Amino acid sequence: MIKFRSQKTFNEFVIILIIPKKVWFLPKLQQIKEIKNILGLDDPYDLSIIIVNYNTADFIVDCLNSIAPQQGVNFEVIIVDNDSEDKSPDIVINDFPWVNLVPNETNVGFAKANNQALKICRGRFVYYLNPDTKVRSGAFRNIVSFMDSHPEVGLAGTRIVNPDGSLQSSVECRYPGQRHAKRELEGLKGYSSHSTCKYYAGLLADSNLKNCVTLF
Repeated sequence: MIKFRSQKTFNEFVIILIIPKKVWFLPKLQQIKEIKNILGLDDPYDLSIIIVNYNTADFIVDCLNSIAPQQGVNFEVIIVDNDSEDKSPDIVINDFPWVNLVPNETNVGFAKANNQALKICRGRFVYYLNPDTKVRSGAFRNIVSFMDSHPEVGLAGTRIVNPDGSLQSSVECRYPGQRHAKRELEGLKGYSSHSTCKYYAGLLADSNLKNCVTLF
């Protein structure tokens, strides 16, 4: 049973939704997808690309120019600007009108800015991307294809390479330092002293994960 509440009249409308029995035996993420299909709530994009910007005028142009020609997937780009003091917001507005720019009046931090974009993204998958990166041709097509062919995977990291083509490690058990990490993470749900800290330039997630976890 799903309830809809009108924001204008505050009257409640109750809709009884009949779900095929087989759906309830699927994994939770697959259940959500099947129910959305039944309701006709398919996401309009294959991929939502989220970028947090703060004074990255020297990088953001190359980043967006590498995204623009990507083919094989339908995607949107959301940039949350944390009150940059350089010309990067103007560059995005004037040179990349197809980008959804979300301006903040203050620097709210990296995590909160990502969450802002997460609330408005409309893709089946969410891709977190740093502004100082360039996306290789076919990358988005490949990652969406991988996720579609592996429905058991909810979160994936993409390969990161240095400018010379060498592999850049995106996982480091000692980063950013055991003592610092302990102070930062203690008290958070799911944290243990053996937790691995991850830092990344690109991270792909099934958009339905935001409905299944409380800390992301």
